[in-house]
Amino acid sequence: MQKGNALDIVNGSKHVETRGATDQYFSRFFDKKKYEAFSRIYDEFEKNEDMPAEQLVENLKTIGIHLSKEDFADDDGGSLYYAIYNQLFNDVKYIYFTNYNKSWHLIVEISGKKIYELTEETRKLMNEKYAFHDWDCDDLSESLDEDGNAWEFFALELGQIIEHKGLVD
Repeated sequence: MQKGNALDIVNGSKHVETRGATDQYFSRFFDKKKYEAFSRIYDEFEKNEDMPAEQLVENLKTIGIHLSKEDFADDDGGSLYYAIYNQLFNDVKYIYFTNYNKSWHLIVEISGKKIYELTEETRKLMNEKYAFHDWDCDDLSESLDEDGNAWEFFALELGQIIEHKGLVD
């Protein structure tokens, strides 16, 4: 992390940190056992064409994933996907920031975790909810992968500062 961003957190003007939804961060933020259980349940659902969606919902409840009718509202399954994934997070409570030479550090509480895809709607949500404007000038078409899918990212809602050293005189 750049020192300026860490100072923005300390000064209270930065309320969210984003990280790409890569394998590295999935392994840090997702509950591995819960994700594996979800994968087994969902694979069974996909293999069994006769299984009603209601049965999937009931099976997911056994691992602590609870869905509502609103989660099924999006025709392409996007809202369902994120409703499930946002319930697979582990209980990581803090994030540690530093620079490469470790001349400063910052430990901050994570008050919430979400996974999103970068769309115009999400950019607007990030602006309004977190006063996050890092992507305001970006051409979102450049964030699409080779299949035309939007870039996915984790939004870590920042809470209380636990400790910092070397940032403020």
